[in-house]
Amino acid sequence: FAWFSLTQDYWGHTTQEGMIGYLRSFQGVPVEGAVAVHSPYTPYLFFAGTLALNIWVLSKGISGGIEKLAKIGMPILFVLAIILAVVVMTLPPQPGVGTTPWQGLEFIYNPDFSKLGEPSVWLASAGQIFFTLSVGMGSLAAYASYLKKTDDIALSGIATASTNEAVEVVLGGTIAIPAAVTFFGVAGAMAIAQGGSFDLGFATMPVVFQQISGGQFLGVAWFSLLFFAGVTSSVAMLTPIVAFFREEFGFKREHVAWALGAICF
Repeated sequence: FAWFSLTQDYWGHTTQEGMIGYLRSFQGVPVEGAVAVHSPYTPYLFFAGTLALNIWVLSKGISGGIEKLAKIGMPILFVLAIILAVVVMTLPPQPGVGTTPWQGLEFIYNPDFSKLGEPSVWLASAGQIFFTLSVGMGSLAAYASYLKKTDDIALSGIATASTNEAVEVVLGGTIAIPAAVTFFGVAGAMAIAQGGSFDLGFATMPVVFQQISGGQFLGVAWFSLLFFAGVTSSVAMLTPIVAFFREEFGFKREHVAWALGAICF
């Protein structure tokens, strides 16, 4: 989608419904009455390229691959997120809508303390932390096994959790929700959010980018941000498997990584 933004491939789909149809076409999900936008090989091409990048990073090891990816990808992610947040928060009210980005922030951060009595809220919160920090997939445990005995575990844990939530909740929330509220109103943003974060990121944001100055390059920045976040996560999820075969059977990292890539493909 970063490439589709650069080439303005989805330009012309200026409604939420139009972009959902475009997204479904790319995913190969049949939509009644919709015309296919891309060749069936297009998503496989991007998938294969992304998978190859994942496996190449894995094959280079912790310090030579994953650490270098983090040192490059994380600063880029932060810079892109800050640029997008500044642009979104300075958007003017749209004709016929009248809401501002600041009302979007109020929508996110105005607390309803009565919800704290609902078990489903605590369950959702625990699930968010459990999976967003990759505890459930074993990735965090695998990374932690490479720490030295002298490393501060508590500090590393707090830094990991706070940095992750700052990016996902603070920066991510300051971009997507205020943009949706500005262009679709609070009620419209709520309806979009109920459709899931995927529709919000891949159907709503492209509609917004088409209506603001420099949207082509802001689209590249947005989807590049998601790409870097996704790649660092997918590499983390594959790390325990590689570590297991290396330590239990003595297989070479490169062989395990590329075999794993072949299986995934």
